[in-house]
Amino acid sequence: MPQIMDSSESEWLSKLESVGAFDETEKGLNYALRSWKAWDTYIQNVGLLSYPEGLGESEKLKNYVLFDFYDTSGQAISKEASASPQGRERSSDEEDLLESAQGSVSDAISAAGGDASGAILEEIGNEVEFYFDLINPQVDPQALANANAGFGIRSFNSTRLGFGANVNRIGLSIALPMPAKIDSNYGFEYEDTDFTGLANIVAATDAIKQASDGNVSEEGKEVLRKMVSIPAGVIEEVSKAFSEDQEVNLQSAAELKRRQAPNQFKEQVFKNVERRSFSFEYQFNPKSEKEALEIYAILYAFKKYTHPKRTKGGLFLDYPGQFKIAFYDRLLTNDFLFRIALCACTKCEISYGSDKDLSFFRTIFTENNTNKGIFEDGYMYGSPANQVTMKLEFTELELLTRERIQQGY
Repeated sequence: MPQIMDSSESEWLSKLESVGAFDETEKGLNYALRSWKAWDTYIQNVGLLSYPEGLGESEKLKNYVLFDFYDTSGQAISKEASASPQGRERSSDEEDLLESAQGSVSDAISAAGGDASGAILEEIGNEVEFYFDLINPQVDPQALANANAGFGIRSFNSTRLGFGANVNRIGLSIALPMPAKIDSNYGFEYEDTDFTGLANIVAATDAIKQASDGNVSEEGKEVLRKMVSIPAGVIEEVSKAFSEDQEVNLQSAAELKRRQAPNQFKEQVFKNVERRSFSFEYQFNPKSEKEALEIYAILYAFKKYTHPKRTKGGLFLDYPGQFKIAFYDRLLTNDFLFRIALCACTKCEISYGSDKDLSFFRTIFTENNTNKGIFEDGYMYGSPANQVTMKLEFTELELLTRERIQQGY
């Protein structure tokens, strides 16, 4: 039997055993399915998880969504070997920045009367050099050209900055039914920007030019009058003296008198492309033991790869997995639908049961290694829920440009 219980669980099982909660054939058997080794082995043996049975085969189930899993654990900023060989020479800009950093620190230590400035300076220089080598803007020219044209899984920005070098495909895909509705929202951010000040400068320039020509329009006269009028600050002070806490609103009064309001010279300035987001909701109802194991393997896979992983020392967290989502018609991608760039899963919500009740499938009892020999033979593992709902939310990591749209995104 797998040894995967911690001490507290063992103590709890001992208590249950002491009061006769289960007999000899049931001891500790409910813990085998909690083993990550069991599920990882199951996933590796299958490679492609799908629900329900027959997905992608029959006419009714020929269309489906395929989720490909990518791992980003480890160093995400790295140099392309072909473009950045070991021992490369630093650029002149890097040398200048390195020298400047060393000089500033050296001056500070000397001013403080430090005697260890040489050793400290050398250590700081080594650190600066290390980070120059770590964050290296040089990339493979071919990879950059492909990203610029809209090809490949990595975005132009991440390729240009060297941030996407270690996004590796995991040998795992999950196929799930096509949802009833698919949305692809292309959003763009514009900002309302006031150019009234610029318009006043233009108007003043025109008025001065007209005055020199001896032909000044009424609007030009108004601009010239403002240019030579009493400073606005003086008018404000006079208004305060006469009105105490009440506002005189001389400017508004003048506008009302003329029945004219100043033209608001505002323009919409393009700021950014908004990231697309996608939501999927699936309801699982196992009809067989095989479907039950497939469903719980799917749940495990999404839970595992949407979470970060602790580094060996525990001081850092490796990034969670990323996902490539595609729409398929049997074995071919459906070109009538849109493509989706690499995504991060921002929410994974799993609910067991329905609003009415929580019922269970029959107890799974492995006998004669019927489950590919993954789990212990001859044990009961409990009963899977008859209904499990999983909600997934994804955010596209790439800001789409026209080049990507030309590739079908």
